[in-house]
Amino acid sequence: YTNNKEYGAFGLKNGEIKIFNAKDSLVIDTISVGTYRVTSMGYNSNGTKLVASTVDDKFTIIPLDSLSGQRNKNKQLIRRDSPFRIEEILFENDNKITAIGGKVIDNGTMVKPYKKYPATVKKLNKILN
Repeated sequence: YTNNKEYGAFGLKNGEIKIFNAKDSLVIDTISVGTYRVTSMGYNSNGTKLVASTVDDKFTIIPLDSLSGQRNKNKQLIRRDSPFRIEEILFENDNKITAIGGKVIDNGTMVKPYKKYPATVKKLNKILN
């Protein structure tokens, strides 16, 4: 869970994320990030965004209410494709996400590509469009 907040999250095989209260372990919110298993998640430093990757080479940035830990429904989920299956994803800082993936190349060797993504809608749209 986040360093300065009293909530945490775990991902499920069905593509759902459960956000829970760290004090009493009760579920605060359930968020669907797709239909495939969640492979990794990470909070930004102030607990206002959660990034999650799924087994189908996608990641989602989830805006959160900083007090309750619930999804902030006034802001959109940011869903993007990755060129590889993400095994670990995290916030490098509030503006940048680091993704570490696994990819088998032609000779059967596993390589671990690293990719950095911007962590805001405006910056992602600028890069992707």
